[in-house]
Amino acid sequence: GGALLGPGGSADGRGRSVRDRGRRLDGRGRSTGRGVPILGRVAAGGPLLAAENIEGHFDAGRLARLGGDFALRIQGESMRGAGILPGDIVLVRSDPEPGDGEIVVALIGDEATVKRFRREPGRVVLQPENPDYAPLVLDESSPPLRILGRVVGVYRELA
Repeated sequence: GGALLGPGGSADGRGRSVRDRGRRLDGRGRSTGRGVPILGRVAAGGPLLAAENIEGHFDAGRLARLGGDFALRIQGESMRGAGILPGDIVLVRSDPEPGDGEIVVALIGDEATVKRFRREPGRVVLQPENPDYAPLVLDESSPPLRILGRVVGVYRELA
């Protein structure tokens, strides 16, 4: 079994976990089948080349409500303060225009990373949630930045 957590590390922002039943449901409670693709691994530390191939499919009963488009497996410790740990699977909703402060999956050149998104005059800051990691500051001279989406949930195996 596992727990499906919101971006703050809890199901509803109040610290409770939500158990899943291992099925993705449509709006009427019927299983939709395979779930969303898990697209390799993504760094929550220094950027790591994101695999293009699908590693598997992620299917949990609460996903229909969250509306994720794909999932990524986390590698690294930089988002520990947001409750995102190595080995977790983040559920991502495609959204190229995130709000300030949202946790995003960003593609820098051809490397993907998970960080908190901040806009500042003339630049974008991708902020880790661990003081051991430095923020990624991107401006016009940086490699191209593409936001793949917002993190809408975190799945963690509990045992």
